[in-house]
Amino acid sequence: MDLKNKVVLITGANGGLGQAFVNYCLEKEVKKIYCCARNIENLNGLNILDDDRVEVFKLDITNNLDIENIAYKAEFVAG
Repeated sequence: MDLKNKVVLITGANGGLGQAFVNYCLEKEVKKIYCCARNIENLNGLNILDDDRVEVFKLDITNNLDIENIAYKAEFVAG
């Protein structure tokens, strides 16, 4: 899959599989990664947070405000 210069949203980025997805995307030279978790404090330990391509967002899929915030940000970047 060609991810070079793409924008990627990864939910559950604080888990083992999420971390693996983040690392994979960074290796594939993505433009931007939105790392999401219900509790963003859980993302503080990720070693990828020093990369300018990584941005952290709180995202609880049961919270409409969280969904609207990430949708707005994604639309702004894509548009």
